[in-house]
Amino acid sequence: MEQSPNGIIIIDTDGIIVWANQTLSSMFGYETGELVGEPLETLLPENLRERHVGLRKGFQAAPKSRPMGGNQVLFGHHKDGQDVPIEIGLNQIQDRGKAYSIAYVSDITERLTQKNELQKHRRNLKELEIQHRNLEELVRERTEDLRLALQSTQSNVQLLNNVLSTLSHEIRTPLNTIIGYAELLELLDGDDREESSRKGREYARYILDAGVNLISLTQKATNMTMVSTGKVASSIENIDLHDVLESARKRNERMHSGCSLRYQLQVPDDLKLRGSSNLMIRAMALVFENAAKYAGKGCEVRVSAVMNGDMCRILVDDNGPGLEGPDLTRVFEPFERLTHQHGEISGAGLGLTLARAYVDAMGGRIGMEKSPEGGARVWIELPTA
Repeated sequence: MEQSPNGIIIIDTDGIIVWANQTLSSMFGYETGELVGEPLETLLPENLRERHVGLRKGFQAAPKSRPMGGNQVLFGHHKDGQDVPIEIGLNQIQDRGKAYSIAYVSDITERLTQKNELQKHRRNLKELEIQHRNLEELVRERTEDLRLALQSTQSNVQLLNNVLSTLSHEIRTPLNTIIGYAELLELLDGDDREESSRKGREYARYILDAGVNLISLTQKATNMTMVSTGKVASSIENIDLHDVLESARKRNERMHSGCSLRYQLQVPDDLKLRGSSNLMIRAMALVFENAAKYAGKGCEVRVSAVMNGDMCRILVDDNGPGLEGPDLTRVFEPFERLTHQHGEISGAGLGLTLARAYVDAMGGRIGMEKSPEGGARVWIELPTA
């Protein structure tokens, strides 16, 4: 037993150490034979010594070969004051009619160190796996972001190409008007001043209308590029619907002085909504302009409001030909002018597209349906103030 790689210790029934091999003595920092005559509890942490006396006596009263501690890590007390993790197996022996308890003790410091290192490596591996999954998810998200950004860029490029193509076609009419009537002005006969003055004013009106049309086209193209890049900003506030409609009406009349559109504004004077005055005026002016274009001469629009809880739906009914089926949603798409059904209509096909963008920026909704009066009905929903 002296040469055993494990520590071996023998105690009598009083708990006194009667023998310990060199391995055990060295394990706890003692010289050979130094432990003989000492209480077994000398080798235990101080906080366990008193309790251990009862446990020792219980084992001696009913001895049974077994390991100590179960799944718990046991500790012995080193001579230098440090605790040593150990593993203990107990047994009882008889010698010359006397009973002795024998314990086989192993220092498991290295094993615990390896176990802790293994657990640490496992934790690190688990963290790496989590980081790997997070990295994969991040890569997927960034890849999707890049795909969407590329798709958006391609869409914006296509939109810009469409805007430029439409502009290059649409500006020819007002430019030709300006050039043609300017040439006629140059050729007016100065002998008949009254007739020349009348024709001059008429030609000037045509030139002015064509110039306004050019400004409208270029402004819509500019606004469309802002919409496509998400640069439509709005400051939500309480707005007076009646004032907004009046401003939109005046804006439309100012931009299209030759328009014969007649208005019926049937909304309460004190109706307040949550939105942006600037964007709402722009949206309503574009709705009025669209009605005038498609309804033609003698067009009338009637504006009313319907309350639904804390939401208000503004209804704009005209007496034009109206739309049905898929055209009710297509009309809000860029460059849709439905010329194949309603004849040649001038413009870039951006009016209602911009109106929808302005309403969306305010958190509202816009749509079109058949008017009960036979024409088209454009509706806009915003919350009440």
